[in-house]
Amino acid sequence: MKFSIFLLIALSLIFGLNSCSLFDNNQMPDCLKTKKGEDSPGIVTCSNPLFFSRPDWHPAGEWIAAEHADSVDTNKDGKKDTWFVGIWLVHAQSGQTQPLLPFGDAPDWNPDGTHLAVHAGGGIYTVEIASLHPARYDTSSINLITDFEAPAFYPTWSGDGEWIAFDTNYEDPNGTYGIVKKKLNENTIIDITKYRSQGAWRQGDWSKKNDIIAFRKYDVEVDWNIFIANSEGNSLKRLTTKGENYHPKFSPDSRRIIYEHWDGINKSIRIMNSDGDGKKVLAKNWASDMAWSPDGKKIVYVFSNQYYDRPGNGQLWIMNADGSNKKQLTNFKPTMP
Repeated sequence: MKFSIFLLIALSLIFGLNSCSLFDNNQMPDCLKTKKGEDSPGIVTCSNPLFFSRPDWHPAGEWIAAEHADSVDTNKDGKKDTWFVGIWLVHAQSGQTQPLLPFGDAPDWNPDGTHLAVHAGGGIYTVEIASLHPARYDTSSINLITDFEAPAFYPTWSGDGEWIAFDTNYEDPNGTYGIVKKKLNENTIIDITKYRSQGAWRQGDWSKKNDIIAFRKYDVEVDWNIFIANSEGNSLKRLTTKGENYHPKFSPDSRRIIYEHWDGINKSIRIMNSDGDGKKVLAKNWASDMAWSPDGKKIVYVFSNQYYDRPGNGQLWIMNADGSNKKQLTNFKPTMP
């Protein structure tokens, strides 16, 4: 995991060591590198941005963070000169995009909206966001919180912003993943996973209103399902029973949970009460990767169809929390992820 530290230090040096840098010019595909080597490079572009994925809505409601890749114009001369892979900001009304972090996956805002947690290179990082518009982050604030020799993924903040939970196989002799939590600025890792030998715990989401974590857990009898437990791993309860279920997300008031469902043929977004009752399909036909608006009235998600030429494919979409009024938010020509 120490490699991850050196990687982030190197990125900071590439960015010029200023407090609000953006671009890593080494993150360029071959099409850009070839153009860069010509005497008259002209307009540099790779023309095929990658799908959006894993959005998370900022607590203030105006911007959405999401994984994405696209070419950008760094010097404002009208020519796209850099390929930017990492976390982007998307305006929740206009769909305007801005590159933010040139690394990271699965962004998760802290309750105050001042920091993002991401996983990158097998580690969990926190980063202070200096500005939303223009999109800027503080390079000196990049903090690796998992300095151990094991991969870690899917960070989620506690409601008080003092803890981060994530999944990892840290110190498990069989390599089985479980959910652990770590208090910021402290070194203690607390494993909350119970009955790990009976199946992995993954993709946790920590309720911001109470001390409950929702997650996917493997069950030998009924595959991957959504469970909840308190932050000590106790009071374990299964909420789903059919198909494969992934990425639970608590509503801001903690009364509802949205999650991805795979029935063996198709992906869909479903909703249920936090006790597992009231299940309903909100979006079907390859809808996934969803997050709540801070007022709980809307949901952002990704339409990611197996047929890559479908209109709206790879874009962020927004719908009402009851599944109505689906609208495409972003607009670009995607390539296969």
